[in-house]
Amino acid sequence: GPDSTYIRWLLPISKTRMVFRADGPGDEEPWVTDGTTAGTKRLADLYPGSSSSQAYPLGRIGSVLLMVADGGPGIGRELYRTDGTKAGTRLVKDLLAGAGGSDPRDGVVLNGRLYFAAVTGAGRELWVSDGTKAGTKRVADINPGAGDGKVQSLTKVGSRIVFFADDGQHGVEPWTYAP
Repeated sequence: GPDSTYIRWLLPISKTRMVFRADGPGDEEPWVTDGTTAGTKRLADLYPGSSSSQAYPLGRIGSVLLMVADGGPGIGRELYRTDGTKAGTRLVKDLLAGAGGSDPRDGVVLNGRLYFAAVTGAGRELWVSDGTKAGTKRVADINPGAGDGKVQSLTKVGSRIVFFADDGQHGVEPWTYAP
């Protein structure tokens, strides 16, 4: 038709396919394309109905793209994965049960794992995922207990991750993590 589609991001998932977010019929969701009309389709309606998941990429591990998306009421913004297929597009793990979501952000891939900041009952802390539920866990509780570690701005530097965090005693300072 005459209306335009707004593409938010476009990333390779394999040698022949790209994943992107587009506004389709009524909402913005993840799509896949092989460059042909027949090979371009929406992967999933992660936020069911006419609302948008607003999926955003965090990092790619091999042929799997890890992204943050809003799964709708009862899930919120959480960690999702896609291998470019409908069956392979799903929630990895609900880190903060309930509608609020853990809001994963600042993803960086190192040694085949995605490191990111996410909010749980312990505030925004450092997490890691290999793209599976079992392989997704908190790396450290920077500000112990219910304190907010305020983990942010993750960056890969050689074989380490450098980021900013607050341990509850020194304010927001640079930190480093070597897996």
